[in-house]
Amino acid sequence: MTPLSTNRKSALGIASIALTVPVLFWLKFGRIDQFAIAFTGFLVLLTTAIEFLPRAADARNVAPAPGKSKLDFLGPVWLLSIPFAPFFSWALTSAFDVNLENWRWLLGVRAFMCVVLPIVSALSLLRFVRRGVAGIALLILVVGTGFPVLTAAGSAYDVVKGPSWEAVKVEQLEDIDFRTGAGTHVHKEGVYALLEDGRRLGHSEAVKFHLGPAKLLILHGFQWVLDAAP
Repeated sequence: MTPLSTNRKSALGIASIALTVPVLFWLKFGRIDQFAIAFTGFLVLLTTAIEFLPRAADARNVAPAPGKSKLDFLGPVWLLSIPFAPFFSWALTSAFDVNLENWRWLLGVRAFMCVVLPIVSALSLLRFVRRGVAGIALLILVVGTGFPVLTAAGSAYDVVKGPSWEAVKVEQLEDIDFRTGAGTHVHKEGVYALLEDGRRLGHSEAVKFHLGPAKLLILHGFQWVLDAAP
């Protein structure tokens, strides 16, 4: 098999992972959320590294690997943060009602796990970007770090900026209604508020909506309503 056909086969396999995994999440849970995207990215990244890095190293004049460092433990931390930081941060904000009392620490933990930890860990791995495989190594670092960061960039923004009051028009309250693969029927009413400008916002359990003009205290990055004016 020629290198070209091998590369084409590998690329098709990676593309099939990128398309199939989100579809499986949708069939199983009725939605494609941030964790599904991050987990897909993790699988794509891992497959890309396994497929292309050894071949690139064999085909090029690769510089010697650097010696051991006290920061080497951050390599596994970086790799594991790609799928699991979004999952645990999603689980955290799903387990608690994000409200006026706890929003800062919940989103702060989410931002640390998905933004600070992957970036710091990735910086420690830059010394492994060697001549001969620098391009693909950098691509893997950027893509791998980007997935968890993108899932919580809005949370990090809110931790810095905080919520703000905004005059809006609520056009519709949207329920969630789906059946899991285990046969469990999940139904909740008024989970999301659909605004006139097209935004779809979740909300604290303490917030009581009414259709029409409203004044809401919104976390713009997390797309969440903390409070509503009477």
